[in-house]
Amino acid sequence: MPSVAAYMREFLAQWREYRVEGLEFLIAEGAIVVTERRHATGTRSRIETIMTFYAIWSFRDGRVVEVRWEDDRDKALKAAGPETHRAA
Repeated sequence: MPSVAAYMREFLAQWREYRVEGLEFLIAEGAIVVTERRHATGTRSRIETIMTFYAIWSFRDGRVVEVRWEDDRDKALKAAGPETHRAA
């Protein structure tokens, strides 16, 4: 199985520019949902894209135990659990 570093190098090689902005942070019990706006420009095509994803960061004992992404906000909030609220 390739390392995370090797995967990221291969993934990022496809992009001339790639950046992620955190737009909104929602807190649930044991998880945080981050609305991400991704801006990217293809290395070969030079086509610019903007994508929105929702990252669900799960924690246990103060440590990250899982991160997963959804392209649908409602699915992300459901995955995070009940009583999700906006971070202060």
